[in-house]
Amino acid sequence: MKPNAIRLAAVVPAAVLAAALAPAAHAATDPAATDPAATDYAKCPAKNVCAYAKSRGAGEQWAKHQSQRRNHNLPWAGRSVYNRTDKVITFHRLPDGVGRRFTLKPGQRSDFAGGAPMDHQVWSITIP
Repeated sequence: MKPNAIRLAAVVPAAVLAAALAPAAHAATDPAATDPAATDYAKCPAKNVCAYAKSRGAGEQWAKHQSQRRNHNLPWAGRSVYNRTDKVITFHRLPDGVGRRFTLKPGQRSDFAGGAPMDHQVWSITIP
């Protein structure tokens, strides 16, 4: 019994310390907490889908209301996108709804426009 008590005495403080430090470590790696550009998504109007010229919602913004149902070409490569509509929105790698694509549900965003499969850019957006 005595060796188990010693083992337990060593393990419990380590577990308590890990639990206490875990939230602080997570907060430091949260992009919204460390990157002020992540807060630019707040500029996207309600019921709109927005694209940004830079990653994480930074740079020039392009927006379309969810009532404008069709494919829309962007004036530049969208490097991040945010869906504030009530619909599932499709984002395309090339203009005119062509090429690889991905979708975002209402409230979702993509800090790098679909990531590597999309070459980190979109050129057109379809609102159903």
